[in-house]
Amino acid sequence: MPSLRIPVGLNTMDITGKHDYVAKEQYENFEKVIELCGFKKELTKDYWKDVQRELDSVKTNVVIVRRINPFSPNQKLIAFFSERLISPSNQFNVIVERDKNIAKAVTVLLNSIFFLANFFNLKEEFTGRFIDIKFYDLYMMKLYPTEEQVEKLVKVYEKFKNKDFPSLTNQLDENFEERYKQFWAKERTKQEALAEIPDIKPNEIGYEFDMAVAEALGVDITEEDLIRAYQAIVNDMIITRGLRKD
Repeated sequence: MPSLRIPVGLNTMDITGKHDYVAKEQYENFEKVIELCGFKKELTKDYWKDVQRELDSVKTNVVIVRRINPFSPNQKLIAFFSERLISPSNQFNVIVERDKNIAKAVTVLLNSIFFLANFFNLKEEFTGRFIDIKFYDLYMMKLYPTEEQVEKLVKVYEKFKNKDFPSLTNQLDENFEERYKQFWAKERTKQEALAEIPDIKPNEIGYEFDMAVAEALGVDITEEDLIRAYQAIVNDMIITRGLRKD
């Protein structure tokens, strides 16, 4: 059965055909496989029925990563869509939306600056690498599209679905690493840098995507507005990363 094990390294919103597989029933050489895995417990009588029931309960076209490491070069997108139903692992949050157009629209919103701005505003204080995405946070964001927005957001999805997005930090600022190092070097050594890093420089794909989403939503946003939003998130990420304990 089509599945998705981990979100690491996925750089396109459309993951159709990029899924993993999970066994839903006993197969040839199964006993040999579990022996090689070192699994010694005897399976219960209803094991495969329970597996099938669990897989069926999480079948979906759209998934969201359950935990974000915003500083990782492998953290590129938040939500993904598959034309084929998949049953993902517990590394993902599942949104059960049977209307594929709405699912695509939701995928677009959850990868946009509108999600990130809400997320960093609502996130709980954390000291590690990962931030949990909780369902009550998603409810509070109210990012489900209206009926009239869906068609426009689907057009955005179709335009960007197979674009390779860079890491989250680079989407917001291609100078993020240098800016981070300079900020904390100044804080910890009290020495001024020889040359200041230029203003925020968002990645071209991420910027075009966010502007397209804003237009689809009917939001009147300027380039300066968007840059200020990126700046606020980048500042938050620099502070958080520098204070984390791992």
